[in-house]
Amino acid sequence: MNTMKGLIAGAMAASVSATDYKLTWADCGDEDTHVKMKTFSPATISSGQASTMIGIGTLDSKDTAATFDIEAKGITTGHWKKAISCKGDTSASKTCTLPLASGTMTFLPMTPSKGSTVVKVLIDLVKSPQWMAQSTSIKATSKTGEKIFCLEIVSAPKRRSEVLSRDETEKLGVVWRGNSSEDDSHLQLSAPQTYPADFSWCDKDGKSYCTMSRNQHIPQYCGSCWAHGAVSALGDRVKIARGAQGVDVNLAVQHVLNCGNVGSCHGGSIDGTYQWLHRVSKETGTGISYETSNPYLACSSESKEGFCPHVDTTCKPSNVARTCGSFDQEGGSCTGLDHFPNVTIAEYGSISGKDAMMKEIYNRGPIACGIDAMPLLNFETGIATDAGSGVDHVISVVGWGTEKTSNQQYWIVRNSWGEYWGDMGYVKVAFGALMVEEQCSWAVPNTYTSIEKNNQVHCHEGGDNCKASESSSVVV
Repeated sequence: MNTMKGLIAGAMAASVSATDYKLTWADCGDEDTHVKMKTFSPATISSGQASTMIGIGTLDSKDTAATFDIEAKGITTGHWKKAISCKGDTSASKTCTLPLASGTMTFLPMTPSKGSTVVKVLIDLVKSPQWMAQSTSIKATSKTGEKIFCLEIVSAPKRRSEVLSRDETEKLGVVWRGNSSEDDSHLQLSAPQTYPADFSWCDKDGKSYCTMSRNQHIPQYCGSCWAHGAVSALGDRVKIARGAQGVDVNLAVQHVLNCGNVGSCHGGSIDGTYQWLHRVSKETGTGISYETSNPYLACSSESKEGFCPHVDTTCKPSNVARTCGSFDQEGGSCTGLDHFPNVTIAEYGSISGKDAMMKEIYNRGPIACGIDAMPLLNFETGIATDAGSGVDHVISVVGWGTEKTSNQQYWIVRNSWGEYWGDMGYVKVAFGALMVEEQCSWAVPNTYTSIEKNNQVHCHEGGDNCKASESSSVVV
């Protein structure tokens, strides 16, 4: 287990060693500007390495000599100000220093000529800067004062990914895009000739089969979306199995953080939660505990956020399921339980693509999927349509819908940022947008504890008759 935690910490350190910046661009020329910029790359740059920003456009006039002007504005010492003005001849290379010794920008020589025109600027961020340009314009003007080109680049720190790479995932013992058996039950599911235009487990035949929305970021920040997305989708499937009868079963994300060893507050994988739970279910006959016996703390063993350094998250009975019978001064203590309400799963699998997603959701319930969350940080309402540039977050997909005016189809996505965000914690994501269809995971519930099944072990208020020995082994 210590080795596994070391791997998690190593993956976390690798993921935060550099600061990534997302770049967006626009042609800032007007009708008198001779070059119309068509493309720009890269989409991101990172501190600690050199990157070449390349803009390509078409010049509508003959060859001409010109001068360039790079002007960058950013926030430093709390104020928005112009931080760079770098000028020179386009035919010669010129290097300018970035503020606070954070690196350099170099304009690479070029001669504007009729037809394809390539503008290159080398940016070398030698460290994560206290200052980073938020708006950079690169302009060129001919010797006679004509506007040659104008390229504007806006940069913003890229959101830290909460999804580990394939290499990091496999080092944790998680099978990449794994399935619990070769006889994949998803492949046996039938699909209707046509799917309904609107289908949601949150509103199916007048009932909601969706469990509660969650917030992974309180009591302090924790990048545990990978556990939240999987646990929420599984909770929904248990509710479906129960016909939406009785009190909702809300599963303990903290149990996964304490014992799963498939991720942490610094990231995990899309299907690691289900792989761990399937193994525990088979080996012990007991699964993930309910949140009433293991509340979410937003802590994992390596987290330094908030009160996490003072919290014991080791995998032991009291960190699987517990109760505290009284105040310490009254002789009470917290007791780990050897019997507790829980959910096991029979199988799990991975899918990708719109058709597979619709078939799985329609037949068996919500699924957990990866998503590019960067465009969602300041999202308010509507349909998210950005293509996305990489999966960095995990959510659950509960269905789909169709916007009546535009006929735009979209996924109904439940996030784990609380109801204050988006549409009460949900967002509509256009089909094909934000990388949602890239990788998803599903699980089939097996056993669950409930009144109607009459399978509860009845523990006392203080847990004394269900007390587990703290020396008891816990399968992780």
